[in-house]
Amino acid sequence: MARLTKNMLECCHKLEVLTVKYVELDDNDLVTLLRGCRAGPGLVRLRLNVQRLSDAVTDAILAHSGTLQSVKIDIHVPNILDMKNGTLEELLSTLKSQPWGCKDLEFPELRIPVSSSSTQNNGDSSGEEDYTLRSKETQEEKEKNARDEEARFEAKGIRLSGMGWKVAKQKIYYYDGLAKEQGAGEVAGVLDVVEELKRVKTVCWNDVRYERLS
Repeated sequence: MARLTKNMLECCHKLEVLTVKYVELDDNDLVTLLRGCRAGPGLVRLRLNVQRLSDAVTDAILAHSGTLQSVKIDIHVPNILDMKNGTLEELLSTLKSQPWGCKDLEFPELRIPVSSSSTQNNGDSSGEEDYTLRSKETQEEKEKNARDEEARFEAKGIRLSGMGWKVAKQKIYYYDGLAKEQGAGEVAGVLDVVEELKRVKTVCWNDVRYERLS
């Protein structure tokens, strides 16, 4: 890693993008690699797969904060935020309690698994739990359930509108299915995490995009 860094500093004078796919790299290796990117005009895009996010790695990333426009970090260790039992409510509460250094953040993308208990607490259908029951429904029951689902989706839209958000048009198509499965309470909790970040106009949660109305 030291030799690679030396080569980067001496030869890679136009380096703007760094992607690290190997989660086995330890903190020292990552810090060394990030320091090797200083020879160029500055990192614009950074993609990291890591086992954990230490202060040393964070500081090395922040050394490029003057030029970075896009950062994606996949952390492959569960309970990295010191959650007790992994509920969505606890994770959102923990995220909400953390100080946000990126005040000009414009587009956060989150992948947060939704536990069955969290879904039930919001009064929304989890989809997976009642799959077997749905397969045995009569046509009349299917139509009623479809109407109920549309009513829930409409109610969620009204609640989001009241918060100043809407379900956005997706990159390829309108992603109605998963958007319906994400309960209004869950979505409100996710959006509340970035409420103070006024430059955020779009939030992507588990591949579903939400946009501010203004």
